[in-house]
Amino acid sequence: MVKRSRFDWQRSHVIVTGGSQGIGAAVARAARARGAAVSVIARGEEQLLATAEPIGAAWACAGTALPGRFLDVPIDEFESQMRLNYLGAVHAARAVLPGMVSRGRGHLVLTSSTAGVVGVVGYSGYGPTKAAVHQLAHCLRYEVEPAGVTVAVLYPPDTDTPGFAAENTRKPPETAAVSGAIDPLTRVLVRAGGIAEPILRPILARTIRRARESG
Repeated sequence: MVKRSRFDWQRSHVIVTGGSQGIGAAVARAARARGAAVSVIARGEEQLLATAEPIGAAWACAGTALPGRFLDVPIDEFESQMRLNYLGAVHAARAVLPGMVSRGRGHLVLTSSTAGVVGVVGYSGYGPTKAAVHQLAHCLRYEVEPAGVTVAVLYPPDTDTPGFAAENTRKPPETAAVSGAIDPLTRVLVRAGGIAEPILRPILARTIRRARESG
């Protein structure tokens, strides 16, 4: 994570992808309140990165979740989630990292999910895309941190956003049940680096079974 004492907001330009609503919009407002110059990118406006002034930080928040049971989810939804959630982060990182590396400073923040660390029923299309973001961040650390660029990856819990509201309308009952149990485990899973999943699997299995039986 970026230490507050080392981050000069007033001299930084923060670029937020997926910043038109939800977590991205909140990040953009918070950065602006701290004195940073902020650029917000939504779908269809990635070209703004090419004309942006020197960038001090970039936060990739763009993403979507289309939950459903594996056999019920159309293949195009698997592809669209991979394009937006993972390849969107790849494109954002490739756009900003060359300038950061050449200047020898900068901060890149990628947004993963608890579903990218532990398997969650109903998220077979979403979870693997966030697992890819998790691995991307760790790979990039080895490549760019020696050049003075820091890379962080976040695992936000369920958040009250328009995207989450839309996601809830299509969750299978067992997914909704597991989601409530997952959020308190986010910090534990991240600290354990996924090692805790075998321990949690029986707990999640019981939650899923009860949801199916009650349905």
